[in-house]
Amino acid sequence: MRGRDVFIVDCIRSPIGIGKKNGSLHNVHPVNLLSEILKGVTVRANVDPSEVEDVICGVSSPAKGSY
Repeated sequence: MRGRDVFIVDCIRSPIGIGKKNGSLHNVHPVNLLSEILKGVTVRANVDPSEVEDVICGVSSPAKGSY
């Protein structure tokens, strides 16, 4: 990784919802949820999304059944 700049921009907690048919996030696809989180990160950090080359996301405390 020589010659590369690495930046940690920010972190945002996603909403919590129960994975049931009537759960608060049952109609939200995980990709769409992540998309909104990444938009929030770029806004808070005042970063132009077109400048972002790589994104690494993770789960810090997975809910039951999410792994």
